[in-house]
Order: sequence, then structure tokens, then C-alpha cells
Amino acid sequence: MVSTQQHDPGEPRTEGPRVEAGRITRPDGERVLVRAWLPAGEPLAVLQISHGMAEHSKRYDRFARALTAAGWGVYASDHRGHGGTAGHLERAGVWPRNGWSVVVEDLHAVHELAVRRHPGVKQFLFGHSMGSMLAREYAMRWSEGIDGLVLSGPVLNREATAAVGRRMARAEARLRGREHISAVISRVNTKTYNRPFEPARTPYDWLSRDEAEVDKYIADPWCGFDCSDGFFDEILTNQSRVHSRSHVALVSRELPVLVMGGSADPVGCRDGAVEEIVGEYGIAGLTDVVGKVWEGARHELLNETNRDEITDHLVDWLERRRTGRIFD
Repeated sequence: MVSTQQHDPGEPRTEGPRVEAGRITRPDGERVLVRAWLPAGEPLAVLQISHGMAEHSKRYDRFARALTAAGWGVYASDHRGHGGTAGHLERAGVWPRNGWSVVVEDLHAVHELAVRRHPGVKQFLFGHSMGSMLAREYAMRWSEGIDGLVLSGPVLNREATAAVGRRMARAEARLRGREHISAVISRVNTKTYNRPFEPARTPYDWLSRDEAEVDKYIADPWCGFDCSDGFFDEILTNQSRVHSRSHVALVSRELPVLVMGGSADPVGCRDGAVEEIVGEYGIAGLTDVVGKVWEGARHELLNETNRDEITDHLVDWLERRRTGRIFD
């Protein structure tokens, strides 16, 4: 990893994993920020994280430390237009043309980095929310190279709603350019998601029942920002694609998949996203697909009030797939 540091700048040095941050240079010159959390010795396996919209990889520090305590290594990059890869807030939420494919290829570059650094070690991929959509695309292209896929807080396939959003994004982009920040689409999403929790304490109550976690999200300038018309065009164009039978059929039938969400998650799980995706992979012939719905939980499972229980469940699933002892 380029520009490796032994700990994140500004973070206190404490006992625990070796935490590194560096950048990989992509063919278009973009320098993608990558974080790694590593145990003292060679990791038993590696989990790569694909984060969600309007957040960043550093938010997964607590989860990553739980995995390193179990002997795993964790790699996570900041997507284009997010966190350290964007670099400046005026670039937040902006994707290049063909950004969907570019970001998925960035994920593959991080995977290749992890494979080079840890040859012979099993590799797993975790995606949250928008990151779960990117992870599904990744699995369609390179499922033979990963040993398991975890989808957290997945998005329901609402094609009619996506079509309206696409038209809005493209109309604005024609008038103002692809990099124009679409506050309208961003805020319609947030308002819609928060509606089940009205009267709400904040506009982001839909994220978690843990008020402290919601407040941390709101206080973080790299969370909750509005995204560009070009970004929304890319996301909403590909949302239905990752659900299509022809594309799901490209995934290896041997790939283990865990799909998990909260029963109160308005992004999709409340309306059956977990069951929908489990069914899609089942129809495609995958033989190890598990769905888990956490009662009462909202969108960010790893920041929920029962996050320790959720993390333990996830680590157990990963360990069983790493060792092959699924039914022990």
C-alpha cells in the first residue's frame, strides 16, 4: 500500500490492530484512499468493505476491530466522491462519467491489493446499502475470486421510483451539468426514509435507534451530504440491473451469500428487500444463501443498539464459511 501509516492521523495510539491508511493510483489518475485493519500476525482471512452513500470507510472502525480480534484482516476504500478519495467537500457526491463501473473497478483494485499482501488467504466482500449494490455488481463480474458475500441494509428494487429519479437527475444534468449537486433528490430520499419515525428527533432517525450514533453521523461533515445529478443517474440506472435475472445468473453458484437487514429499515428491508434478494439468488441456483432480519433494527445494523449481537452473528457466519464448518 502506498503511503502506509501505522495509525490513522488524529487517532490516539491504543492497543489493538495495526491500522494503515494509504492510496492506490488508478488508471485515470485518481488516488483512492484505502484503510486496512490487520491483526498482529497473518490474517486468517480478509473482509473487504464497500461503504454506503454519503459516508466513508472510517465509520467501520469499530466493526473492523471486532474482526481483527477474531484474527481477520479488513480492507476498506472510500468511493469516488466520498471521504478521503474526494479530499475536499466541494467534491463530495460527485462521480465521473461511467462512475458506477469505475467505482466497481476500484473495489477490484483493492481486492487485488489484499490478495498480493495476503496470498492464499480467503477473501470476503461486505457491502452496505449503496455499497451492497456495488458489491452485487462486483460479484457478477468476479465472484470466482471471493469466498463469500455479505449484503447489509440492501436496497429494494423499486423500478417505478427509480425511473422518476433518473428522469429528474437527467433533466437537471442537461440544464446544469452532471456535477450539479441535486439537493432535491437527496432530500426527497431523506424525508421519505424518515417519515415512519415522525415526529422525529432528527432528519436521520431512520439510520439507527441509537441516538448517539445518529448524532455522530450528523456531526460528521463527510456524512449526509447531497450528491450530484450524475451520481444519481448512475445509481438509479444500475439499481434495477443488479436485480435482473440475467445479471444475477452471472454469479458463481458456489458463492456463499448472507443478506441481512432491519425490520424497520425504510430503505428496503421493511418492505421485503432481504427476502427479495435471497429469492433472486435462489432462482439463480446458488446453494448457500442465508437471510437474516433483525427485529426493530433500522438501516445501519453495525451502528444499532444491538450491534454487538449483530456483529457476533456476522463473525460467526464468516468463520463458518472460512473453515467450511457451516453446520457444526
